[in-house]
Amino acid sequence: MALIGFFISSKIVISYGNSVDHKIFWKIVPEGLENGHYVMVTTDKNDCFAKGMNISKKIGCSSGETLIIHNDDYYCKGEYLGKAKKYSKTGIPVKAYNPCGATEKCEYRIPEGFYFVVGTHKDSYDSKYFGVVPKEKILARLLPIW
Repeated sequence: MALIGFFISSKIVISYGNSVDHKIFWKIVPEGLENGHYVMVTTDKNDCFAKGMNISKKIGCSSGETLIIHNDDYYCKGEYLGKAKKYSKTGIPVKAYNPCGATEKCEYRIPEGFYFVVGTHKDSYDSKYFGVVPKEKILARLLPIW
């Protein structure tokens, strides 16, 4: 019984923040990733917001697709992904990710093996700030339970 309990507890992920619209997930291998899939992403230890934590996000734009950024609004395949803010909800200045530089409009093809991940909440800290994520940093695909 203890082995079953350990197995189940190692497969359950609880998302504590408001970044995504589900709170409890079943963790599976990160294969066959597509737009709309929830994923667990590991962040860099020196990231000023995520600080090396594993975070839950949704894939918004996949390898080979074109990410469009227009005045801090992000789109992929005609779907609106969100707007980058100038300040965090606590008032800390944040810089929006724009691989084209300081241009008003950017069309960027997501490189092979990379993903643009987003939260479903307007204050989500996601690829709009830290950029595209390599597949190696995606630890798991998450299936929403609740």
